[in-house]
Amino acid sequence: MIIALSMIAYSVLYFMRLNISLSFSGMERSFQVTPEELGIVSSAFFWCYAFGQLIFGFLGDRLPARYMVFIGLMGSGILNLAIGQAQSFVPIIFLWAFNGIFQSMLWSPIVKCVAKYFDGSKKVVASFLLSITQVIGYMLAWVGSYFLDQFAGWRFVFIVPAVAGIVFSLVWLVLFRYQSTGSVEKRTKGTSLIRQPILLGFLGVIALFSILFGLVKSSIDTWMPTMISDVGNLPEEGIVVTLLLIPLVNFFGIMLAKIMVKRLQGDIYKSILFIWGGALIVSLISLIFFRVNPIVFVIIIAVLFGFVYGQTPLFTSFIPLDFVKWDCVSTVTGFVDFAIYVGAGITGMVSGLILGDGNTKNWSALSIYWFILLAIGMVFAIFTYYWHRRLRKKINQEESEWD
Repeated sequence: MIIALSMIAYSVLYFMRLNISLSFSGMERSFQVTPEELGIVSSAFFWCYAFGQLIFGFLGDRLPARYMVFIGLMGSGILNLAIGQAQSFVPIIFLWAFNGIFQSMLWSPIVKCVAKYFDGSKKVVASFLLSITQVIGYMLAWVGSYFLDQFAGWRFVFIVPAVAGIVFSLVWLVLFRYQSTGSVEKRTKGTSLIRQPILLGFLGVIALFSILFGLVKSSIDTWMPTMISDVGNLPEEGIVVTLLLIPLVNFFGIMLAKIMVKRLQGDIYKSILFIWGGALIVSLISLIFFRVNPIVFVIIIAVLFGFVYGQTPLFTSFIPLDFVKWDCVSTVTGFVDFAIYVGAGITGMVSGLILGDGNTKNWSALSIYWFILLAIGMVFAIFTYYWHRRLRKKINQEESEWD
């Protein structure tokens, strides 16, 4: 029941978050705005979501998940409904920013539930199942929003998900009755994360790496639907098929991460190192094919997104679950997500500036931007992996003392 409710909740939440990407063209026509101005909308959301993760991650270790998730879903639904009624562009910026605050109330307490109610291999399976819901959310948001925009207008891209969010928030409130009675994991004895400066330093490095991850992931995330219709010059059927295929590519990216974690015996940081390297190679190939064949270029970018997206559970679930013995999984989850969405907040405006005005979007420059970010991130992936190897012995020693 915990996994089923959490999967549906986060799928609906994504429907109320990613729908913005499919509404951009309609907003451009209705309000006569530019990509730079639309980038401000995305950045406003990401900044509020980032600071919300920091706050609600901390509160998630102290407040019941039942009420936090209910309030988050209900608030996001109401704000999406308000955007669907907006008569000018400026209020949308503020409404979408507040949507980021309410949406930040879900992930940290949900990851805390995984830490508390699941053990061993079941915890790994539960974490990847929650990651798959993000793929379902993409399919709902991109394909569903595309048809809503085409047949009913961009306003219904917000109204329909809003109704779904409000209804399911009530379902969650009624059905989620579990109490946080304790974790199946053993707790430390008188030890807290704040008293471990070496681990806090390592978490700081993870935060910098997470910012880079957010820079590249959110930029592709935001502009991929627009790129498909613009660069590929596809007919309507081709756009729908491509929008369906991208979440499937993301699913295979998540499965790749799962296979890597299993093959590397749970070494999260080595898994990130290999997958990040794969993303860097694919990004380089995309630069070569941009001038050769636009359709092939779009396909390669979709594969790139799969490599990048597949690392999401490693950053947002598995790294925080490493800190379960300090009973601060929600706090660390919020901290890592905060860092990711700081990057997302920066990249929203930067990507809009790189693309230029609404008539001739500079997709080539944006692809180069992604390659540069991935190259810098590769350095961080190597650095993080070797830092963690140095820490592993010390952490194992401490864990043996706690056991």
